[in-house]
Amino acid sequence: MLLTDQQWDQLESIFEKVTLGSHGRQALLIPIARSVRRDVADSPFAEWLAIPGADDFVVIMRYVIQKAQEPALEKALLQGLKSRALNQQDQNTLTSWLESPSQHQRSPDFESTDDVIKTLSISQGAEKVLRQSIQLFEENANDRKQFVIGTISNALSCAKDLASNLKNSGCLNLSPNATGDDIAKALVGNDLPVKLLDDIVDHWSRFPNANKFIAEDASEFHLIKEILVMESLPAEDRSQFRHALLEANDHASSPGPSSDLDVTVHKEDGRMLDYIEKLIRQTWLSLTMEQDRLSEALRILLSHRKADLHEKTRLLSKVRFVTEPSEADDNQYRNGLTANSIAEHLINALAGRVRKVENPLAVLTRDLDRMSREKVLVVMTVADKRERLSYLDLLKQSFPSVQPIGLSPYEGDIYAQVTHHLEWIEKKIPREYVMKLDDGPAHR
Repeated sequence: MLLTDQQWDQLESIFEKVTLGSHGRQALLIPIARSVRRDVADSPFAEWLAIPGADDFVVIMRYVIQKAQEPALEKALLQGLKSRALNQQDQNTLTSWLESPSQHQRSPDFESTDDVIKTLSISQGAEKVLRQSIQLFEENANDRKQFVIGTISNALSCAKDLASNLKNSGCLNLSPNATGDDIAKALVGNDLPVKLLDDIVDHWSRFPNANKFIAEDASEFHLIKEILVMESLPAEDRSQFRHALLEANDHASSPGPSSDLDVTVHKEDGRMLDYIEKLIRQTWLSLTMEQDRLSEALRILLSHRKADLHEKTRLLSKVRFVTEPSEADDNQYRNGLTANSIAEHLINALAGRVRKVENPLAVLTRDLDRMSREKVLVVMTVADKRERLSYLDLLKQSFPSVQPIGLSPYEGDIYAQVTHHLEWIEKKIPREYVMKLDDGPAHR
């Protein structure tokens, strides 16, 4: 969801009719500050909060969110305004945008900060806040990109022949002296990185004797493949995951996650559901671990080697995936399920066995509180979200630390493309790079 310039202009006119006190401003700023791992009490958000007059406040919000190109921020803004709009027509407009989001794609070379400021009639104080805010978002986005590049580069430092094979394919347009960082940047800089890897593997299959494939590089190849698949998933879904998990991680300052996740992947595409789980795990670790340990943790998390199995199990336990009660149909969701019956299901799912408890709500609340203190995330997958809104409402009201993921009955085109390229990669992968699950390299 990215709003068009015309929608933003209309949004500003809606803002003009809304009276925002300090609490209202703070509520709108919380998701913006949180998205760059800051609090509204931190600079520049504290200065933004204190800017006199509504006009400058709104103008800064518009251009910071537009520059960030984070669909989840636009969604949070629309939801925040909808709850404050007094005019029924404005509420209807905001509802229609939320229910039928724009497919607008903004150009990556969006205007520079200086060019934007030249067109605005805002105070010097507002200019300063706007510059600082946009700079903070740019730095944060660069840090996330550098983490991915660094992880791939570190993997290639342990697999010199793989690095040479990637360069020799000619698909990356790199010189023979290109470094691991250069290779990583070329891989993730593609619009659909997994397609680029498909092209590379296809080249290898046509000219096998021009490369040196060794079984010792298999683990690094698969690590890079997993990362490139996750980087190929829709940016909007990745943005929504990150914002929802930021809210879950910071629920101490909030009554619980307020963003619904609505993933546009076909619910029967098991391969993509697996990658969505991996993306959630990667995102959660990036929010809860020290940065200097993150690349190694990601390598282990995506590893297929038995040597990493113990540490991998520990990392996997940081995110617990549970399914909804399988025996319930839509009518039961609306009329039959209760907080107690959902609690019983979650207790058993988290324990991996049937537990008989007298007070399921109290036991689950205690278990979830402990998991929250230990930075363990619980994610429940819920099929056909739009058909079960009352069930999700009950779940969120009773257990706000459980983050539901709604799987829309729609197959996103990007997911279909990713699946297609994965299938071709697996058909043509060099036999030295074939691996057994949780094992070392294995020949066909």
